[in-house]
Amino acid sequence: MDIRVWWKHAPYLSIDDLERILAPVPLMPGAAELVDGVHALGARAAIVSGGLDVLARRVAGELGIEVALANGVRVDSDGRLTGEGIVRVPIHGKERVLAGLQEQLGVAPEMTASVGNSEIDVGLFRRSRVGVAFCPEDDIVRKAATSVVTERNLANVLEALRRAG
Repeated sequence: MDIRVWWKHAPYLSIDDLERILAPVPLMPGAAELVDGVHALGARAAIVSGGLDVLARRVAGELGIEVALANGVRVDSDGRLTGEGIVRVPIHGKERVLAGLQEQLGVAPEMTASVGNSEIDVGLFRRSRVGVAFCPEDDIVRKAATSVVTERNLANVLEALRRAG
Protein backbone atom coordinates (compact mmCIF):
# COMPACT_ATOMS: atom_id res chain seq x y z
CA MET A 1 0.00 0.00 0.00
CA ASP A 2 2.89 2.37 0.73
CA ILE A 3 4.23 1.77 -2.76
CA ARG A 4 0.91 2.71 -4.35
CA VAL A 5 0.82 5.96 -2.36
CA TRP A 6 4.38 6.85 -3.38
CA TRP A 7 3.64 6.00 -6.98
CA LYS A 8 0.45 8.09 -6.96
CA HIS A 9 2.34 11.17 -5.76
CA ALA A 10 5.62 10.51 -7.60
CA PRO A 11 4.88 8.31 -10.64
CA TYR A 12 8.44 8.66 -11.94
CA LEU A 13 10.06 7.50 -8.72
CA SER A 14 12.86 5.06 -9.49
CA ILE A 15 14.47 2.33 -7.46
CA ASP A 16 17.58 4.53 -7.26
CA ASP A 17 15.43 7.36 -5.83
CA LEU A 18 13.98 4.95 -3.29
CA GLU A 19 17.46 3.80 -2.24
CA ARG A 20 18.53 7.46 -1.81
CA ILE A 21 15.40 8.20 0.25
CA LEU A 22 16.04 5.23 2.54
CA ALA A 23 19.84 5.65 2.77
CA PRO A 24 19.76 8.00 5.78
CA VAL A 25 17.49 5.72 7.82
CA PRO A 26 19.69 4.97 10.85
CA LEU A 27 20.37 1.59 12.36
CA MET A 28 18.66 0.87 15.64
CA PRO A 29 21.02 1.51 18.58
CA GLY A 30 22.92 -1.64 19.48
CA ALA A 31 22.31 -3.35 16.12
CA ALA A 32 26.00 -3.85 15.35
CA GLU A 33 26.71 -5.13 18.85
CA LEU A 34 23.84 -7.62 18.61
CA VAL A 35 24.88 -9.03 15.25
CA ASP A 36 28.57 -9.12 16.19
CA GLY A 37 27.64 -10.90 19.42
CA VAL A 38 25.46 -13.44 17.60
CA HIS A 39 28.31 -14.18 15.21
CA ALA A 40 30.77 -14.44 18.12
CA LEU A 41 28.50 -17.10 19.62
CA GLY A 42 28.90 -19.08 16.39
CA ALA A 43 25.35 -18.40 15.25
CA ARG A 44 23.96 -16.87 12.08
CA ALA A 45 21.68 -13.87 11.75
CA ALA A 46 18.91 -13.22 9.24
CA ILE A 47 16.35 -10.51 8.61
CA VAL A 48 12.72 -11.53 8.04
CA SER A 49 10.86 -8.26 7.55
CA GLY A 50 7.50 -7.15 6.27
CA GLY A 51 9.25 -3.95 5.17
CA LEU A 52 11.13 -3.16 1.97
CA ASP A 53 13.98 -5.27 0.66
CA VAL A 54 15.88 -2.11 -0.34
CA LEU A 55 16.25 -1.19 3.31
CA ALA A 56 16.64 -4.77 4.58
CA ARG A 57 19.49 -5.43 2.11
CA ARG A 58 21.24 -2.21 3.11
CA VAL A 59 21.00 -3.05 6.81
CA ALA A 60 22.15 -6.63 6.16
CA GLY A 61 25.15 -5.37 4.19
CA GLU A 62 26.14 -2.89 6.88
CA LEU A 63 25.85 -5.48 9.66
CA GLY A 64 27.25 -8.55 7.88
CA ILE A 65 23.95 -10.44 7.86
CA GLU A 66 23.91 -13.07 5.13
CA VAL A 67 20.16 -13.41 4.58
CA ALA A 68 17.60 -10.61 4.29
CA LEU A 69 14.05 -11.53 3.32
CA ALA A 70 11.65 -8.62 2.79
CA ASN A 71 9.13 -7.29 0.31
CA GLY A 72 10.10 -5.66 -2.95
CA VAL A 73 8.88 -3.23 -5.56
CA ARG A 74 8.26 -3.88 -9.23
CA VAL A 75 10.09 -1.63 -11.64
CA ASP A 76 9.86 -1.09 -15.38
CA SER A 77 12.75 -1.36 -17.84
CA ASP A 78 13.91 2.13 -16.82
CA GLY A 79 14.02 1.25 -13.12
CA ARG A 80 10.87 3.26 -12.34
CA LEU A 81 8.40 1.95 -9.78
CA THR A 82 5.26 0.53 -11.40
CA GLY A 83 3.12 0.95 -8.30
CA GLU A 84 3.06 -2.80 -7.65
CA GLY A 85 4.79 -4.62 -4.83
CA ILE A 86 6.39 -8.04 -4.51
CA VAL A 87 5.22 -9.81 -1.37
CA ARG A 88 7.85 -12.18 -0.01
CA VAL A 89 7.01 -11.76 3.67
CA PRO A 90 3.25 -11.53 4.14
CA ILE A 91 2.14 -9.61 7.22
CA HIS A 92 0.52 -12.70 8.71
CA GLY A 93 2.90 -15.20 7.12
CA LYS A 94 6.23 -14.66 8.83
CA GLU A 95 6.00 -18.10 10.44
CA ARG A 96 5.89 -19.78 7.00
CA VAL A 97 8.77 -17.65 5.75
CA LEU A 98 10.87 -18.59 8.77
CA ALA A 99 10.01 -22.28 8.29
CA GLY A 100 11.26 -22.09 4.71
CA LEU A 101 14.43 -20.31 5.79
CA GLN A 102 15.07 -22.88 8.52
CA GLU A 103 14.69 -25.67 5.97
CA GLN A 104 16.95 -23.91 3.47
CA LEU A 105 19.68 -23.34 6.06
CA GLY A 106 19.25 -26.66 7.84
CA VAL A 107 18.46 -25.01 11.17
CA ALA A 108 15.90 -26.63 13.46
CA PRO A 109 13.35 -24.50 15.33
CA GLU A 110 15.00 -25.68 18.58
CA MET A 111 18.18 -23.92 17.41
CA THR A 112 16.41 -20.69 16.40
CA ALA A 113 15.85 -17.43 18.22
CA SER A 114 13.57 -14.70 16.92
CA VAL A 115 13.22 -11.04 17.79
CA GLY A 116 10.07 -9.04 17.15
CA ASN A 117 7.97 -6.22 18.48
CA SER A 118 4.38 -6.78 17.37
CA GLU A 119 1.60 -9.30 17.04
CA ILE A 120 2.73 -10.15 13.50
CA ASP A 121 5.99 -11.50 14.96
CA VAL A 122 4.32 -14.02 17.26
CA GLY A 123 4.48 -16.64 14.48
CA LEU A 124 8.27 -16.26 14.48
CA PHE A 125 8.28 -17.06 18.19
CA ARG A 126 6.25 -20.23 17.56
CA ARG A 127 8.98 -21.45 15.15
CA SER A 128 11.79 -20.64 17.61
CA ARG A 129 13.04 -21.96 20.90
CA VAL A 130 13.65 -18.38 22.03
CA GLY A 131 11.41 -15.43 21.22
CA VAL A 132 12.51 -11.99 22.33
CA ALA A 133 9.91 -9.23 22.40
CA PHE A 134 11.91 -6.08 21.70
CA CYS A 135 10.12 -2.91 22.85
CA PRO A 136 6.83 -4.75 22.41
CA GLU A 137 3.89 -2.84 20.98
CA ASP A 138 1.27 -4.94 22.69
CA ASP A 139 0.63 -7.57 25.34
CA ILE A 140 0.11 -10.26 22.71
CA VAL A 141 3.76 -10.21 21.67
CA ARG A 142 4.90 -9.75 25.26
CA LYS A 143 3.01 -12.87 26.41
CA ALA A 144 4.20 -14.97 23.45
CA ALA A 145 7.87 -14.19 24.07
CA THR A 146 10.30 -16.10 26.25
CA SER A 147 12.06 -12.83 27.08
CA VAL A 148 11.17 -9.14 26.95
CA VAL A 149 13.55 -6.23 26.34
CA THR A 150 12.01 -2.82 26.98
CA GLU A 151 15.02 -0.54 26.46
CA ARG A 152 15.37 0.66 22.84
CA ASN A 153 18.86 -0.79 22.39
CA LEU A 154 19.35 -4.04 20.50
CA ALA A 155 22.53 -4.82 22.44
CA ASN A 156 20.21 -5.82 25.29
CA VAL A 157 18.73 -8.54 23.09
CA LEU A 158 22.15 -10.22 23.06
CA GLU A 159 22.03 -10.54 26.85
CA ALA A 160 18.55 -12.06 26.61
CA LEU A 161 19.86 -14.58 24.06
CA ARG A 162 22.83 -15.46 26.28
CA ARG A 163 20.53 -16.01 29.26
CA ALA A 164 18.38 -18.34 27.13
CA GLY A 165 21.44 -20.37 26.19
